[in-house]
Amino acid sequence: MKGALIFIIVSLSLLIGCDREEPVPKESVAIKLIVQMQVGKYLAEDVSRCPKLDNTVNAIRLQVTNNPDIKAVDSVNVLRKQIKWDSLTPEQSGLMSGLLLNIESKIRVDVANGQLEEAALLPLYRFLDWMTQTVHLACPNGIVHVEAVQLPASTSSEFPQSSVSSSSVAPRP
Repeated sequence: MKGALIFIIVSLSLLIGCDREEPVPKESVAIKLIVQMQVGKYLAEDVSRCPKLDNTVNAIRLQVTNNPDIKAVDSVNVLRKQIKWDSLTPEQSGLMSGLLLNIESKIRVDVANGQLEEAALLPLYRFLDWMTQTVHLACPNGIVHVEAVQLPASTSSEFPQSSVSSSSVAPRP
């Protein structure tokens, strides 16, 4: 029942639209739906995951945005390293790999076409926005951030460790 409710809320959010300034390209609508359905399904299994997922997504965004050593073409690796691949089914793993490959290829094409690093990161930011929107829709009472999320240190010096902490309640859309 709860999973069906989250699916309906996510579906309605697609019909109503979101409050981003840039429109989502038509080819991205299907990808947005897949992302939101998978995140909604993950949260429907256990809504107590909401704050941790929201904090992790925010930490990834801050790490990519605030670290000048992370190049746009390497930014998807920051996200890729946060995924618990062994906890995914083969179908989920394949879907996530495909989504990340799609984002990564869009970023590489944009960089090759001469876009600035910040502009080339738009596909990754859009993906993270979709995740955040779904978390905010799926969580019954908003999101209370009670602990800092510490991203694991990378084995590479390209991705230094960062942390995000918040003690606020994120409003529901």
